[in-house]
Amino acid sequence: MANPDKRHLELALLLESLFPGEALRDFLDDLLRSLGRPSLRDWREGYRRPSTSELTRVIVSLEREGHINLFFWSHLQQSRPSRKADIERVANSWRSAPREKDGEFRSPLPGVTGPKAVPVARFTNPPPQPPMDFSFAEPPFRLVNTGLSEAERPESPLSQDQCLVTDHAYCFWLEVGALVEGSIEVQPVSLPEDLPAGARLQVLLFSNPGGLALQPGAERGVLRIEGDGRIVVECPAWVPPPLATRELLARRLFFPVRTPQEPGSYRLRCNIHHEGLLVQSRDVVLTVAKQPQRQSGALRSRVDYALSRTLHPSHLRELGSATLSVLLNDGDQGTHGFRFVGGGDYHASVHLDDPMLQEMIALSRQAFRQASWGSTERYEAVSPPPPYRYQGTQSVSRLREDLVRMARIGYRLYDLLAERLGQGANGADALRERMRRPGQIQLALRQGARHLVPLSIFYDHPLDTAVKELALCDAFVRASAASEPLETSACFQGDCPHRGDLEVVCPSGFWGFRHTLSLPFGMATQGEQGQFDLPGVLRFRETPGMLIAVSEDPNFVLRDNHVARLRVLSGVAPIQVARSRKQTLTLLRQPGHLVYFYCHGGIDPTTRAPYLQVGPLEDPYIFRDNLRTHGIQWSEPARHPLVFINGCHTTELEPEQAIELVSGFVERAGAAGVIGTEVTIFEPLAVAFGSRFLDAFLRRKLPLGAAIREARLGILQHDFNPLGLVYLPFALSALHLEQEAAPSSPLAEST
Repeated sequence: MANPDKRHLELALLLESLFPGEALRDFLDDLLRSLGRPSLRDWREGYRRPSTSELTRVIVSLEREGHINLFFWSHLQQSRPSRKADIERVANSWRSAPREKDGEFRSPLPGVTGPKAVPVARFTNPPPQPPMDFSFAEPPFRLVNTGLSEAERPESPLSQDQCLVTDHAYCFWLEVGALVEGSIEVQPVSLPEDLPAGARLQVLLFSNPGGLALQPGAERGVLRIEGDGRIVVECPAWVPPPLATRELLARRLFFPVRTPQEPGSYRLRCNIHHEGLLVQSRDVVLTVAKQPQRQSGALRSRVDYALSRTLHPSHLRELGSATLSVLLNDGDQGTHGFRFVGGGDYHASVHLDDPMLQEMIALSRQAFRQASWGSTERYEAVSPPPPYRYQGTQSVSRLREDLVRMARIGYRLYDLLAERLGQGANGADALRERMRRPGQIQLALRQGARHLVPLSIFYDHPLDTAVKELALCDAFVRASAASEPLETSACFQGDCPHRGDLEVVCPSGFWGFRHTLSLPFGMATQGEQGQFDLPGVLRFRETPGMLIAVSEDPNFVLRDNHVARLRVLSGVAPIQVARSRKQTLTLLRQPGHLVYFYCHGGIDPTTRAPYLQVGPLEDPYIFRDNLRTHGIQWSEPARHPLVFINGCHTTELEPEQAIELVSGFVERAGAAGVIGTEVTIFEPLAVAFGSRFLDAFLRRKLPLGAAIREARLGILQHDFNPLGLVYLPFALSALHLEQEAAPSSPLAEST
């Protein structure tokens, strides 16, 4: 029996994406019957879609018998011609691994000629064969398996079709290793063989109010990679009494779970963290019934957030770390759960209902609008169009007015969450002390995220919001007048002398000024981008390149000087400038390391789809689906650019609306990330922030999070302008440019 490897798993995932629903089962039935093999109707009890692990076993047996050949791939392409590129990509992974059987060489792909080539196998009825063997030998790869078992029999996984029973004790378990019978993973995610010895993965389980009950103190476990490659339990979450001395405890994490008294569908959230950064998150959906019964897909676990699909060690190192990670999880009955995870064993949950969360988001954007153009209304709703308030000279009084208003809102938002961290009245104080020093905060955006929490405006210095006249921190004012950058001053290192003064506002109290914030998208776990891990490094040989796509709107009076300054940035060459939609779409097929849109944006009134406008104002818009239509897909490892959308003087394109377009650049085109804005911005802010960020990120090669923070603080210090907080980095904070070493010449090697 052949051993399954990554090729088999990749082909299984491809087949699942090609044949949705019952189509996969029908395809396999026809294939197996044509080979004289039992159909899935006969093979499994019941008639349902096979799991990924079952499908992988089928593929292993088909390869063993020589049926993964030219006809197989041609048949797939004929069945799904629109996915020809994806089929060829997976087929290429089989090209370098032909198989020999009974002295005959069977080529898995076209192009092999000569005496060893054999005719293509046809799907005709061969003589009857013995039943297919679906058992596994020791696999050379490891999978993350999850499942449920009875608390009294923790070593016996329940079938994924077995409903749980109300008011009953179970074990949720997680094991990294071979495919486990009873795993409820919809699409298993594999770990590589070369994980470094000593690497630690923190696994945390969360529930929702009124749902499945977790045992306090038994929600966290730790896995460790041994020197021989085994993945073992370093710190168990819980030890089931029947397993107190069993070998299974060394490789499987157990979490005690109790079902509610009412039947229904309930959720768990299972997170895997590395160095504090959330790298994988699973949505676990469990069906609970009054009596034991079977139901298709009753227990299932699906990865819906993955910075690293493979958890490869080199990629994990590139992702960086996080002082605090925050995942917003849509819960049951219209609630939203904030999952906080920090260093050590810190983890906590906060639950808000939807109206409360919506109000939190609305208040933050109103504060940004009022600072920018003096009204809480959207820019396009104010008539006549209001002027930009930060045009012209510095003003300490204007800055104090805006910072005080933003701090009142930011402190209330912070208090709303922090007080509910499971620590009573001390929750806010505990989180405040943990985050006192500058750190890295990750807001994880799952697929289909509908809400963007305004973490940048969170204000955690103690403040009496009822006092009418709050003062501005004099230590900040003095540091702003000095030549040293603000990030090195005492305030922004966590030592503001007014930190305990309830009537003083310091900008260092805002999370967006004191910390580096990032909102990286979790990558798709299936379909076109299913094998794409979000990059943490953009590598280049000589100099990084940039594409600038501009709107030719004559009201952009600062555009040409801005582009000219970017051209002379030291070390940034070549720079291509696109001044039309057609030219932009053409150049996007071969971008540099950064794509910079200096443009308009908005919502199409007919389709309600978000768009970008570049080139002359009469040029058509650019929508998300245009990326596919024009073949914009950056699939090569060296070609995952950062996209910066600097859209000014525009119809307000709020993040919840823009998320479709932003995620399209990441999930569809393969961008390393996207930078956008919370609200409408004006051209002076776009130029000031864009110039500072690009100088830090492109010329000085700072990580993205540090470059964003430096640009925010630079505008705050030199322009007395707080509006750098409106920029949102939908990318890894650690993302940075890195020059590759030039390849050595053969002559040098020979000498």
